[in-house]
Amino acid sequence: MATLHGLDDPEVQPLMQKMNADTWDPRIDRNMLRPPERYIYVFTVSPREFVVDRPPLWIKFRLRGCPKGERYALVTRIPDPLMQKVHNTDTGKFRGEAHDGLRCTIDLLNPNNPTNDPDWNAAPEMAAYFSTSRGSDLFAQGLFVSLNPTPSEEEIRRAEQRRERYYRALMAQADELEATDRPGLQAMLKGEEGTDLRMALDYFGEQREYHKPMVPTIDCPNCGEPIKKNMAFHKSTALGGMLCILDWQKAVMAGVKNKSDVPEELRWWGEEAPVKRAVARPRPS
Repeated sequence: MATLHGLDDPEVQPLMQKMNADTWDPRIDRNMLRPPERYIYVFTVSPREFVVDRPPLWIKFRLRGCPKGERYALVTRIPDPLMQKVHNTDTGKFRGEAHDGLRCTIDLLNPNNPTNDPDWNAAPEMAAYFSTSRGSDLFAQGLFVSLNPTPSEEEIRRAEQRRERYYRALMAQADELEATDRPGLQAMLKGEEGTDLRMALDYFGEQREYHKPMVPTIDCPNCGEPIKKNMAFHKSTALGGMLCILDWQKAVMAGVKNKSDVPEELRWWGEEAPVKRAVARPRPS
């Protein structure tokens, strides 16, 4: 009759170690088998996608952007505690090590932040120390952390405010470079900050000489000049600077033309009913 031996049996351990010399370790860390106590949820209000590559915890970890038309999107959820496979240099084996999930998530979004406050800023005397990792603060980009699967309005609003502060700072920096250091501005536009800068200009509806919205055009059916789609009227150089009208009703509503200017065959209104005026009647004595 066969005898069953447990993994802690003195006869089984040497045999298993011999047959699985590279991977076998009968000492299993119980934390590797425990379910997470909770999840830390990561959301974003930014349309931009990011990839964090900081082994061993984050290996080409992709953080998707917020789809167009959505105010925010769920990026991922981090288990708490977060388990890490650690190499034991004494035994040559691997063991599991548990990390605080919230702390790991903060580090994912901003490795320079030693606190659990997303709005933490380095003191002035520490600015030089953190200058080599500029651009690693994803909280400033609009990513944020919540302990709930659905974020609160306050959490979303604060993320939007952080993103707007970052965008305004980028625009101010670019405006200064445009006025004082054109080569520096061109270098900025070619990097990742240039991508964020263009997103900032689109977000606030701003234009610059180096960034103008790409709008599809068509040939005007009246004068033949290229115009934006769905235009009701435009100033035409082919007509000597006169207004070229494509939609007379919209032109009248906009105040650039009067009803008397509308050709009879294009008038959309009928006979106007006479206005009845109130007649004052004498009061009875």
